[in-house]
Amino acid sequence: MKLNYETLQDKAQWEKEGFELPKFDIKQIKENTLKNPTWVHFGAGNLFRAFIANVQQDILNKGKSDKGIIAVEGFDYEIIQKTYQPMNNLGVVVTLKANGDIDKTIVGSVVESLVLNSAEKSSWDKLKQIFSAPSLQMASFTITEKGYSLQDAQGEYFASVENDFKNGPEAPVSYIGKVTSLLYTRYLANKAPIAMVSMDNCSHNGDKLFSAVEAYAKAWEKNGLVEKGFYDYITDKDTVSFPWSMIDKITPRPDEKVKVMLQKSGFDDVETIITSKNTFVAPFVNAEEAQYLVIEDWFPNGRSNLEEAGIIFTDRETVDKEFDLEAIGVSLELHKEIMKDETIREVLMPEYSSIGYSYNISSYPTDIPEIRKAMSYAVDKEVIAPISEPGMVAGDMYSLGLPPSLTSNYVDETFLDTLEKYTYDIDTATELMESIGWTKDGNMWVDQNGESPEIVIGTIGEWTATLVTGEAISEMLKDFGFNVTFKPMEVVTFYEFANSGETNLAVDFYPSSVSIQHPYEAYNSLWGVAPRMGIDLPGYGEKFEFVNPESGETFDWGEKTELLFNANTHEETTELVKEFMQFSNDMVLSMPITEKFIVTRIHNPKLVLAEVEMGTPVLDYYWTQGKNYHLAKMLRDGKLYFISSFHYTYVKYRE
Repeated sequence: MKLNYETLQDKAQWEKEGFELPKFDIKQIKENTLKNPTWVHFGAGNLFRAFIANVQQDILNKGKSDKGIIAVEGFDYEIIQKTYQPMNNLGVVVTLKANGDIDKTIVGSVVESLVLNSAEKSSWDKLKQIFSAPSLQMASFTITEKGYSLQDAQGEYFASVENDFKNGPEAPVSYIGKVTSLLYTRYLANKAPIAMVSMDNCSHNGDKLFSAVEAYAKAWEKNGLVEKGFYDYITDKDTVSFPWSMIDKITPRPDEKVKVMLQKSGFDDVETIITSKNTFVAPFVNAEEAQYLVIEDWFPNGRSNLEEAGIIFTDRETVDKEFDLEAIGVSLELHKEIMKDETIREVLMPEYSSIGYSYNISSYPTDIPEIRKAMSYAVDKEVIAPISEPGMVAGDMYSLGLPPSLTSNYVDETFLDTLEKYTYDIDTATELMESIGWTKDGNMWVDQNGESPEIVIGTIGEWTATLVTGEAISEMLKDFGFNVTFKPMEVVTFYEFANSGETNLAVDFYPSSVSIQHPYEAYNSLWGVAPRMGIDLPGYGEKFEFVNPESGETFDWGEKTELLFNANTHEETTELVKEFMQFSNDMVLSMPITEKFIVTRIHNPKLVLAEVEMGTPVLDYYWTQGKNYHLAKMLRDGKLYFISSFHYTYVKYRE
């Protein structure tokens, strides 16, 4: 069965194979929409298809709307050209339910698909016509947080942005430049109100979209490229709004097992397409059932009744609170329900969470210390951190093996100044490559044999933070001249692949695989990630030793971690931490990228954890190690008797 309007006429065949079909007249909905459009969406990827388009489908099925969505893609035009238009904009959503059931839904709520390309007259003219329509209520976006960024790491505007600032709204080339040009079209046509709704998973997302659009409006008006009054139109809160929202939906790339399942159902259009921009798309999307979207109710031209499909509209303060709760693993509604029970109290454990990439120190060419150092210098961590996940800051720049939030408890700047700091420095990276005899052949680094060995970077493709960091690292290393292969994959597949030793860089949470509060936990966690670093673990009674590539001295990791565990004073701990830091800095076992610190919050005076101020060391081992250790100790000691949830922990305490 092919996916198009014609084959949908044979409803019996589709329903026999278990597909749920649209319960509305698609052609009539399309006619209504194009005549009086109300909703255009930018970012036609998997999240849009699996969640947002499916929400509107639900409302249409209930007969609560008579209009669909116009989908627009501005980054990768092949998504529209290869997976939308050939299928009459239809798509299949495969929902993996918590009870193991699988739903197969043909989504027909997308009635038009266009590319955001000012050079393609047909699409551009249609978009201008859509934005001129007084009926248009909302333009929504899922273009990732980096889609709103106009500047590079040095704070300089990208060339495409600079050019659009100078050339005006006639033929923009940058993404937000094209969006702002369409808003100017609306301004010239009728100055009608509209809501610009970012649905990307980043805190205060509406502000990010507003700041980007405002920059163009300000530059164009300043340069005399638009009518005076356009900037006021953009910034008038009663005319153009930029609501905040919070979204939660996991939509991995098309899964091979789902593809096979669909083929067995007689569905033919299942081939995954890898576009020239390395986007993985298919006529179907697969996702888990859980989903959540909360939007600030700020729509100056009216809005769709999305609450009919479970979307929550509320005030800005609640959206902000919702984002905080979502980031730690619980919904606002669940939080409210649980807190009705007065015997339940909330506990949020402290966590120093780090995302980094472990080097395989046994696999060529990352077995060469100079290569590891050059790679660390060639990646701009300060650019990657803010776009990886809300609340993330740049991680450990020294490759110390300790989260930055704890570093100042043991050493000061004087000590750190004696170490190498792996900040972004292409010149130093180049010097390191040349020091071992590597040379440039065109844009590629080659070794003494004239070869450019493959560097495999593996990451978890299902998690936004790991996918974004892995992709960014890969692109930066390619730009520097390394022969990089980037391999995002499912969690289970990733760990099996990484531990096989086939990667040169693998995403990891070393040194924060638990809620780190003591350096022993950080350095002891090397044992858990050793296989993907190409490190052979010692047998019983054997030493766990390394040779420092700088000094040539032997460093007994096993002995040092035991001494660190048994250190009785802060001074003893500090001296051992300095040894670990020096060795880790010389060895460069990992490339830390980000850190996020979550504070302790306790809403129960009868349930007290260690009374420690944020950023100070915890010396009592009762309160060290991860959350599970804390809770296990309290259960053992009769301090509590019920635990629920994941990051955000609810407990019933004993009187």
